[in-house]
Amino acid sequence: MSLKGYTLDAYLLAGMYPEPLIPNATAAKELPPAEEEPDKPLKALGENKANILLLIHNGEDAFLSDHLFGFLMQVLNACKISMPDVALVNLAHTPAKWDTLVREFQPKIAILFNALPEGMPAPDMKNRPFQHAACRLLYTDELDALEKDKALKIPFWTALREMFDV
Repeated sequence: MSLKGYTLDAYLLAGMYPEPLIPNATAAKELPPAEEEPDKPLKALGENKANILLLIHNGEDAFLSDHLFGFLMQVLNACKISMPDVALVNLAHTPAKWDTLVREFQPKIAILFNALPEGMPAPDMKNRPFQHAACRLLYTDELDALEKDKALKIPFWTALREMFDV
């Protein structure tokens, strides 16, 4: 059986191999965690032009599966924003404290898809926007659950309308 006819998407490969395949001299050193390296930017998808931070916790993919990424695009389009407006951070692969996220991305709005970074106060309720310092926050269910369950989606859409005036 030949594998010559198959191609793998770069997104899929990044999820399959988060570490270098060929060890080198620096791989033998123990590197400090990302939040202890202030010069090193956190891994994020998007350009953060509108200072909107989206936090997920997905251990299976580098960020999201194609299906869930499509659902996220629908959500963003409904809010009249696009991927360049946001920074999507997967806390499963980029663990970071809330203070580090705020310092790096300076969010005006943050949506936490069942992902709570260390140092972030636990919200009282889901789908209820609240203010924390200079950031408007929304804690909600995982994207997968929102996409599948209409009963979860309705309060989420209501909260988004309030946050984005749509």
